[in-house]
Amino acid sequence: MPPEAASNWRRTDCEALEAARVVVNKEEIGDKTYEVLKFPVEIARGKVGVGGFVRDITERTRAEEALRKSEERFRRYFEVPLIGVCIVAPEGQWLEVNDKFCYMVGFSREELLRMRWHDLTPAEDLPSELEAYRSFLEDIHTLVNTREKRYRRKDGGIIDVIISTHCVLKENGSPDYLMCVLQDITERKKAERQVIESEQSLRAILAASPIGIGRVRDRVFEWVNEAMCDITGYTVDELTGRSSRILYEDDGAYERIGEELYRDGQVETKWVKKDGEVRDILLQVSPADSHAYIYTASDITRLKLAEKALRESEERWEFALEGAGDGLWDWDALTGKVYFSRQWKEMLGFAEDEIGDSIGEWDRRIHPDDRDDVYLKLHRHFEGTSSVYISQHRLLCKNGTYKWILDRGKVITRTGDGKPLRAIGTHTDITGHKKTEERLRLDESRTEALLRINQMANRPLAEITGFTLEESIRLTGSTLGYLAFLNDDESVLTMHSWSRKAMEDCMVGNKPINYPLETTGIWGDPVRLRRPVITNDYDAPDIARKGFPEGHVKVKRHLGVPVFDGERIVAIVGVGNKQEGYTETDINQVTLMTQGMVRLLKQKTAQEALSISEARLRAILDSAKDTIFIKDRDLNYVVANRAMSELFGIPLEKIVGGSDQNLFPPDMVEHIGQIDSRVLHGETIEEELARPIRDMDRIFHTIKAPLRNDAGEITGLCGIARDVTERKHLESQLLQSQKMEAVGTLAGGVAHDFNNLLSAIMGYASLLQMKMDKDNPLFAYASHILTSSEKAATLTQSLLAFSRKQVINLRPVVINDTIEKVHRLLERLIPEDVEFRIARSSERLIAMADPGQLDQVIMNLVTNARDAMPRGGKLTIAIERVTVGSDFIAAQGYGKPGEYAVIAISDTGIGMDRKTVEKIFEPFFTTKGVGRGTGLGLAIVYGIIKQHNGYIDVRSRPGEGSVFSVYLPLVWLEPADEEAPVRIKGGTETILIAEDNTELCKLSVSVLEDHGYTVLAATDGSRAVETFREHKGAISLVILDVVMPKMNGKEAFDAIRKLDPSIKVIYTSGYTDDILEEKGVANKKYDFLGKPITPGTLLAKIREVLDRQ
Repeated sequence: MPPEAASNWRRTDCEALEAARVVVNKEEIGDKTYEVLKFPVEIARGKVGVGGFVRDITERTRAEEALRKSEERFRRYFEVPLIGVCIVAPEGQWLEVNDKFCYMVGFSREELLRMRWHDLTPAEDLPSELEAYRSFLEDIHTLVNTREKRYRRKDGGIIDVIISTHCVLKENGSPDYLMCVLQDITERKKAERQVIESEQSLRAILAASPIGIGRVRDRVFEWVNEAMCDITGYTVDELTGRSSRILYEDDGAYERIGEELYRDGQVETKWVKKDGEVRDILLQVSPADSHAYIYTASDITRLKLAEKALRESEERWEFALEGAGDGLWDWDALTGKVYFSRQWKEMLGFAEDEIGDSIGEWDRRIHPDDRDDVYLKLHRHFEGTSSVYISQHRLLCKNGTYKWILDRGKVITRTGDGKPLRAIGTHTDITGHKKTEERLRLDESRTEALLRINQMANRPLAEITGFTLEESIRLTGSTLGYLAFLNDDESVLTMHSWSRKAMEDCMVGNKPINYPLETTGIWGDPVRLRRPVITNDYDAPDIARKGFPEGHVKVKRHLGVPVFDGERIVAIVGVGNKQEGYTETDINQVTLMTQGMVRLLKQKTAQEALSISEARLRAILDSAKDTIFIKDRDLNYVVANRAMSELFGIPLEKIVGGSDQNLFPPDMVEHIGQIDSRVLHGETIEEELARPIRDMDRIFHTIKAPLRNDAGEITGLCGIARDVTERKHLESQLLQSQKMEAVGTLAGGVAHDFNNLLSAIMGYASLLQMKMDKDNPLFAYASHILTSSEKAATLTQSLLAFSRKQVINLRPVVINDTIEKVHRLLERLIPEDVEFRIARSSERLIAMADPGQLDQVIMNLVTNARDAMPRGGKLTIAIERVTVGSDFIAAQGYGKPGEYAVIAISDTGIGMDRKTVEKIFEPFFTTKGVGRGTGLGLAIVYGIIKQHNGYIDVRSRPGEGSVFSVYLPLVWLEPADEEAPVRIKGGTETILIAEDNTELCKLSVSVLEDHGYTVLAATDGSRAVETFREHKGAISLVILDVVMPKMNGKEAFDAIRKLDPSIKVIYTSGYTDDILEEKGVANKKYDFLGKPITPGTLLAKIREVLDRQ
């Protein structure tokens, strides 16, 4: 061997001798590798040498090195930081993940290795992902599968990835694991969605734009929007691909406009529409790419016409101004100088040289009350908010009076930044027009006031007189006033009311109310002279005034108007202190107002007397709970009470004057008309009949009798109708309850024996399954026996639940989830010619329900709906939240207010008539043929829903299908998590069983012994106590049937507990809950198993009780 190898060989010899044990080394000699085992051996007495074994491991070493390098390369590839890499078991668990994948999903490596890929798949993607996963595993010859999918991050976010998957196979060809490489494309997908949204927005903008938009290349349309079609009259297809030359009158215009447009970017032109109409167009272009442009086309034809009209109008205005005589002003804003024309100055009574040329000449003459409005409008025009300046205001004349002026103007020159330089305008004297307007306004105002007075018949006297006085003051332009009544001989005035202003300004204390006529001054003159009296200067020497006390409001002008009722003066209305003198116009205003007041007061007196009489009758009618009405001979309603209005939900004024055609359907109107005709011929008729009211059938007991006048002639009829719907419904409910009680008694009577039989059948079938392999042909037969037995047990429980003799297991249930769980099963029940749809609620609706019983309700109703559509149709399950209020309760005759989940199952089948609907929940009632229905399905549904504290409502008409609506009260609890199946375990404890049914006792003993327990059996309660006494220390648990001869289960347990207070017990029974209550065994107080009992259920319960601390 080579020297170096020989040296190593000697060194390892020495190591073996020194260590005095076996030494294993690898030795490389040439291109070979050897495994050498060396150990000390005695080669002669007292002399030790080295022995050993040599094995050639060259190939194995080369394989190990290749594997090491392969693993190193794999690890470097696996830890690439730019992509996610993971290894997945065929069952879905992650076997290995790299840091990049952990970063992508936000979970740590330790968290992911405890999860499956399903756990990070969004719920809405899971069905399709599972299908794709199964397909890939079935086609294992596909080398790499690449596709897009989504993952749910730990923080709840969603990421998009491209995943490439390679299936690594075992030697036998089955999948060993999946190697997955993932790239995060979330940002790319987001960008793609943004591009799509942007394109959609752009298309929407193009479609909605009123401006024509398109793209041209070499002046040929590549695309256009709809607005372009509206402008040109051509369709999109007619424009696309064609030259824009078709829109121009001639080649010259086409060339000229093109040159200007592509040089300047925009141009105004004329286009010829398809129908030959010429339109003005504003064109604008912007380069898109080489030889292509985006253009906009705006139709400015109307704008051009408007500009032309404005120019023509201004020309006409300038021409008319010269001969109109209006005043002209021209204002230079920079210098503040104003040119006022001669007509402008003469309008205010000034000569040419009496007014200067400053803006102040105009400003100081503006009425103080008008100044703010004038400058507001002027500034708006100067700022460009309004196109012209227009104002109506008063200007002070030379003689001290004011004239109304219509002032109009316009800025005609502005600076570069928009400030006004020059404005021109006119003044028009509109004083006469304003006075005419004022007279018309007063007339209109008075007319409106009189109309308002006529509407005040039901208002108090003080309000009527106060309104008359205040309106008289307003219409005459006065500031104060009063109204006084006279006694019958017109000798004393009694002050009734003063105006608000007079009361505020008057400082006289202890104001008297009664004034003898002879003590009055000018305000008594209208009575003495028996006509209106005007005093326009109270201080004039010829006025017969009496003066007024200190603190009285000072009077400058006064108008007194007498108020006549026939020949007698009943009142005086006085107004005062108008700014101008009173005239006949003011007398007319006050006189008309007071005459309106007198008419109203006389009418009010008569109406009050009539109202008292009518109110008494109306109080009697409206206090009645029954509907009361009167019809005339034409059968129109002339009287109806409040109960009738509330019943139909229609205001009384819409009922009175109308007929039955406004209230009932045609067939009912015909019947009512026949009855009314008989009453109008003298009969008194009493009947009980269902009538549709506001989409609901109500039952009424009605009495109708003829009405006669003093001559004995029949003038109409009177009717009283009492709503007896609730009474009838209660009677129906009582009858239904009695029928349910009868069926319940029958069901409860057979439940015990039937449950014992089912327990035996199910038990022995379970034992058969336990003692045979699943491949055994007989295993399926045992499964069929169990399935049929379980259905029979469910039927028994349903009968007991429906008769309310069995307490159901209520727990919080999500309604949407319940419907979803039975969805696939329901689809198998429904034929192809029936369209099946589920409308789920957008809300998470939770109700207290027994899931099994609720499933049965849905299955039963869906099966009935399917059977009602022999020729196909539509079947819909709709879920929604409904608030039950007083209207629902009043209509249905049952219910409690609150929030409910409603499951509505509707079909488009043959429907039912009213008589059928009334009987469908009766036990043994069926519309199906012999052998096709038991008649218990809907009765069971009814009982289950009642035990859920819910309601079921039916809406159906022949030929229109049916809707069954199940109402379940909502709760604010969350459902508990589903428990995992419990693995059946046996034990070694000793158990005492007391069961009077011999077959069940043998079955229970056999099951428990097969699972390691020691079992003692007794056939009645008394023997059970004796057996326990004999084996007291050994027994860990007793199982007692509740109902047994000699001593029942509860009595036996009481006796056993005296022997051992710590003993544990399980009760069993096939009897109904009401009998268990009688025996003193309540389900919730003790551990209890209801028959039939499967071996698995029994073993699980035993283990649960024994293991409980």
